[in-house]
Amino acid sequence: MKKSLLALAVLGSFAGVASAQTSNVTLFGVIDLSADYVKNGSTKLKSMESNELSSNRIGFRGVEDLGNGLSAGFWLEAGMSNDTGNGAATGGGLNFNRRSTVSLMGNFGEVRLGHDYTPIFWNYATFDVFGANGIASSDNLAAYSQGSVGLGSSLVRTNNGIAYFLPSNLGGLYGWFQVAAGEATAGRSEAARIGFATGPFDAAVSYGVVKSDAVGTPPGTPDFKNLSAGGDWDFGVIKIYGLYNQAKQDPRKLSTYELSAGVPIGLGAFNVAFTHAKFAGAAPGATVDVGSANLLGAQYIYNLSKRTSLYVTAAYLKNKDGAVFTVNGAAPAYSATDLSGGNVKSTGANVGIRHAF
Repeated sequence: MKKSLLALAVLGSFAGVASAQTSNVTLFGVIDLSADYVKNGSTKLKSMESNELSSNRIGFRGVEDLGNGLSAGFWLEAGMSNDTGNGAATGGGLNFNRRSTVSLMGNFGEVRLGHDYTPIFWNYATFDVFGANGIASSDNLAAYSQGSVGLGSSLVRTNNGIAYFLPSNLGGLYGWFQVAAGEATAGRSEAARIGFATGPFDAAVSYGVVKSDAVGTPPGTPDFKNLSAGGDWDFGVIKIYGLYNQAKQDPRKLSTYELSAGVPIGLGAFNVAFTHAKFAGAAPGATVDVGSANLLGAQYIYNLSKRTSLYVTAAYLKNKDGAVFTVNGAAPAYSATDLSGGNVKSTGANVGIRHAF
């Protein structure tokens, strides 16, 4: 009897191994740190920064083959502030603030549930040569970075999301549709992205709405709406990107236009971008939703290997008509003297290293 039980146990262990072979789990991540210098007006800041070339992260992802063309997958990804050693940018321990999803995939496409990027932000980041990272990125001129439109932050990532992705066999057509429940503490959101890619060409348009129905939101608060359209064309010797983005919460509207390019040079690449941003329909008494700005950025990346890169970036931003954008979208704040002079300028530079694993 004992031998029979032992034999069953051994067979069971082999069955478990065979079952496990249908799944795979991958550990991945990025560590990106740079020495930065930013000057906003007459105010200067020297700092060690994360995320200037790529966003810092550590994650786990896996896929299980369920048979008959059906698979299940998960993705857990946490942000890191490696300059301080904190597990997340908020200063807490490890939490999967970048992505936490479970998926079912097959010939029908993919159904994905959980905390994830939105179609709006993905479109915005895809058609910017800087990928929405660093002091030269057009993301620094976006409404949700300015903080002028409070609902806008929900357009980067969303909680409680239910998304559907079109299958990849549609002749270059791709799409992504997402809805998210506010669950009282946040506004409901709806967003979609439709695009077409063939050979060296890719173009897409996205649209999203964050509802103003969260508990505590003043009655009559308008919804936040975001429209983004962009494309890129890879000519081999140069890849050109174009992007238009409009963020709107009546009566306020911010439009950004960006033209950027990447040029491969030996073991590295040279990136350059120009972005123009303009506010319109400022609310009465507003001190932020005014004016316009131009941002010029340049960057050189040298790849020591497939996983490790050195980089240097420079950015110059000039505000007009009372705008107060900065090249890093954050501190240091302009001084009262700078603001009284009008048309403040923001400049920045960094040198860094990125390692992916």
